[in-house]
Amino acid sequence: MDSNRLLGMMLTGVLPVLLLHLCVNTDGTFDGANGKGITSSRYAFNELIFIDHENLRYVEDEELTRFQVYEIKRNIDEAVKRGVHTYLLFAKETMEAMLTYDFAVDGIGHIGTQAFPENSEHRREAVRLRKALREVVEYASQAGIGL
Repeated sequence: MDSNRLLGMMLTGVLPVLLLHLCVNTDGTFDGANGKGITSSRYAFNELIFIDHENLRYVEDEELTRFQVYEIKRNIDEAVKRGVHTYLLFAKETMEAMLTYDFAVDGIGHIGTQAFPENSEHRREAVRLRKALREVVEYASQAGIGL
């Protein structure tokens, strides 16, 4: 794979993600961007990771969420074509918005229904976002790429 071509594609917006290339040598040293050998795992590996800093990172309206799911799928397709192993999403706000805390705590009770009553906006949003993420997870799995 020509890393300069791939980098060019990312910089022109064809692949709007960051590429991370890790290489651990068989002697356990890590070759990073600084060129210094750093002690690491005793196993050698070579992994390409696409890091998506934008899609599904923030809670957006339904239309934009659908568009971002489409963009993730498109990026996954391109990643697979180029031999990338993993697609990483920075989905902090989305992950938090999916939580409903549906469990009981001794002495407190069922905290999820106390914090987020049935039919609340938060619960509807959580269902929608879980569906979007599930769609992305299933797509990545079918494509054979880690997410």
